[in-house]
Amino acid sequence: MRKLTLKNVLICLILFLLLTTMIISVSSSYVMQKRTLIENTLERHESYARKLASSAELSIQDAQKMLAESAKVIGTHFSPPTLHKETARVLAQSSTFNSVSIINKDGIFVSASPLQSLIGEKIVTTEALNDPLPTISDPYAAVTGRLVITLTHPIFNAAGDYLGYISGAIYLQEQNIFSTLMATHFSQDDSYVFVVDGKGTILYHKDRDRINENVKENAVVQEVLAQNSGSMEVVNSKNITMLSGYSFIEGANWGVVSQRPFLSTVLPAQKMVMNNFSLALPFLLIAVALSIFFIAKIVKPIHILTELTKQNAEQQSIDKIRDVNGWYHESNQLKQTLLMTFTALQSKVHTLQTEATSDALTNLLNRRAITRTLEKWDEQQTPYAVVLMDIDKFKLVNDTYGHQMGDDVLIYFAEFFKQHTMPYHLCGRYGGEEFIILMPDATLEEAILLADTIRMEISQVLSPTGKAMTISAGVAHSDTSSCYKDIIERADAALYNAKEHGRNQVRS
Repeated sequence: MRKLTLKNVLICLILFLLLTTMIISVSSSYVMQKRTLIENTLERHESYARKLASSAELSIQDAQKMLAESAKVIGTHFSPPTLHKETARVLAQSSTFNSVSIINKDGIFVSASPLQSLIGEKIVTTEALNDPLPTISDPYAAVTGRLVITLTHPIFNAAGDYLGYISGAIYLQEQNIFSTLMATHFSQDDSYVFVVDGKGTILYHKDRDRINENVKENAVVQEVLAQNSGSMEVVNSKNITMLSGYSFIEGANWGVVSQRPFLSTVLPAQKMVMNNFSLALPFLLIAVALSIFFIAKIVKPIHILTELTKQNAEQQSIDKIRDVNGWYHESNQLKQTLLMTFTALQSKVHTLQTEATSDALTNLLNRRAITRTLEKWDEQQTPYAVVLMDIDKFKLVNDTYGHQMGDDVLIYFAEFFKQHTMPYHLCGRYGGEEFIILMPDATLEEAILLADTIRMEISQVLSPTGKAMTISAGVAHSDTSSCYKDIIERADAALYNAKEHGRNQVRS
């Protein structure tokens, strides 16, 4: 049986490696991009849902407060002029209500704005009448036929007698406070928002036909009804996978959900794979052609030598370079040369990488490595805190004990910082006697606490000089800027502030 020639083996190997590398590269890129898109979408929609919930809660609180104040006024002058004046005033001053009305204790409209035709009509629901407390109703069909929810507040006179209540109505199927809040919707894609009450009934939806639909079986709605806030991947009532952020609206017992279809979210990652493949294909074909050409050039003299020497030895398959059987001098010399070359090159690269990213004295990250890390975090929108520290009165150490002692002190501080930070914290020497700690996914408060803990503990330990030494620190957080340079400047300004106010302290 004829064996494969060395030329064919190398061509097949090159093709396999090129295709495998391309597939792994594209697949890894797709997985990473998809994961990032999902995480960013969940975070974005949770943040937006919380923002809307907060705005809605404030609007409802303001509306309830306005109704309460109006009820006090009406209680002292329960007369038609006062009633009409108050309903008109509340409607004009509130952006929450579509209409305002006053119902007496018998359930009769005695004032209404702007629908004065309701005066004398009997109310549809007696919930607020039977329970003389501030209420927020479930959706119901009003006298006008509109689907509404109402906020009410009881009215009492000076003697404490119940006179009725003032009611503010929100028309669910018309322009209302919800549509006003959602008018500032942050996204131009197919994301959307809906609001549910405490029973899972939709109060607001971009599709008005779905208003008053009960969706309590939806998993994200169940989370909201449990008074939770967060984000999750969920299959909605239409059997569509969604990426949802949700938040509970306290005081109203409602919930707001902001979401986007899963497929729409990951579509850019799929397009990226196709684009990358299209871009890489010409280069792959060129690489294959060049590989075949150079393999032929390399194998030709070996084949000639083999034919000339009339040797019958067969070329063995190889798994690794070290397993190659150098059965003739030239191949063995080439193998040894390649091994020595690549070993030396690998060692040199490793040494250069270490020198390029580490401080020679302290073995901490150097300024270049710190800058690259911060640039990467900015690109990935990773939240982080920066602690910039400076050894107090370090110049006196050099002046008093000499530069060798100064170096020993720097090494001592570097080891102390590494021992008193978490494994995922990054410690670096930022220049001279200045050190830095990078804290990914940390809050400003956590960074201040860490800096203050280090400051206090190091001030109680003897340094190589035989005396305790102190540090000053400035702390800044990435939520103040999207550029690491600004954050470093803020930390540096805080450090300067700490120095100016007596040293041995932490400022932010």
